[in-house]
Amino acid sequence: MRNEMLSKLHTGHQGIEKCRRRARQVIFWPKINMDIEKSIKSCPTCQKHQPMQPKEPMTYPGNSNQTWQKVGIDLFTIENNNYIVGVDYYSQFIEIGQLRSSSSTAVINILKSWFAVHGTPMFLMSDNGPQFASEEFQKFTNDWNINQTTSSPHFAQSNGQAENAVKIVKAMIKKCTETKEEIYIASIASLSCYTT
Repeated sequence: MRNEMLSKLHTGHQGIEKCRRRARQVIFWPKINMDIEKSIKSCPTCQKHQPMQPKEPMTYPGNSNQTWQKVGIDLFTIENNNYIVGVDYYSQFIEIGQLRSSSSTAVINILKSWFAVHGTPMFLMSDNGPQFASEEFQKFTNDWNINQTTSSPHFAQSNGQAENAVKIVKAMIKKCTETKEEIYIASIASLSCYTT
């Protein structure tokens, strides 16, 4: 059953560390870490889409001391679909939502669904894109008592946690498309997904 369990741990083609973290929660056998590493290194899809080393280190604006206190968000498009990704700075937990439009209203609706589950963050990190800089979004953050910090859209490193989450999610979507895996099933291993 080990090969079957390794396959289930590798659903969504998560990296070695994420698979090991998932394994620690649900299963154990002697030398499981080596088996996970060997399994992932022999996956042709993972090897094909292996990330390149970043050119510059991401900036990490301070530590939070509890979950969902500081959250980074960003938008991205892949395969003609728009998504929003959110990442908790403390736990590194990633949320993803598919957007039917890239308006501030659509973004706010996704964020409200996340906040209903996890609680309202004190700090929200984003770039200064039009959805996040709009009057509607400013009213939303004021009404919900959220301190929003924006960065330049042309300097991605200043919102490094969200940019890293985007890379993880894009890689997962590409791999799942290539292997014809269901994205929502794959995301259960490490992400939460919403469509609005």
